[in-house]
Amino acid sequence: SGMHSHLLGRVELGPRVEYLVNDMASSPLKTDLQACLKDSTLKILPSDKSIGHRGACMQFPEHTAESYRAALVQGAGIVECDVSLVSHAESIDLIKMHGGKFTPELKTYTQGSLSIAYDQVRAKLIQEYVHAGVPAAQVWPQSFNMPDIEYWIPNYGSTLRPPA
Repeated sequence: SGMHSHLLGRVELGPRVEYLVNDMASSPLKTDLQACLKDSTLKILPSDKSIGHRGACMQFPEHTAESYRAALVQGAGIVECDVSLVSHAESIDLIKMHGGKFTPELKTYTQGSLSIAYDQVRAKLIQEYVHAGVPAAQVWPQSFNMPDIEYWIPNYGSTLRPPA
């Protein structure tokens, strides 16, 4: 889309970075960073070393399209998005559109009387990326619950493994 070509590869740090640098104690690092901020020839590129945790939640409500878009525009190469029972296809599309990578987090889940089984929730996280055509090398699923990992490896290990 037009937005994709407009934003891809363009990084805008915004005012927060300058504020944080100027708020640092005097040091050689602060001096170097201030020089970088003043250098109009310096081209800042998106980086996988920068992860937009819940998007850019210091500026926008977390897990919103605006927050994800801001994280990508500010240089995040990877965007973390929590996974819920509702489809997060919109966030997948938005992050794909900007060329970002994904680290979806499966939150602890308590099954209610009308809810789907937990293994279905685990499967849903992976299947949404497969169905969206996102290459395995661009997705790093995460969970703080070992049973989730133990489910994903035998059921989706070959799906998630990047090509050799």
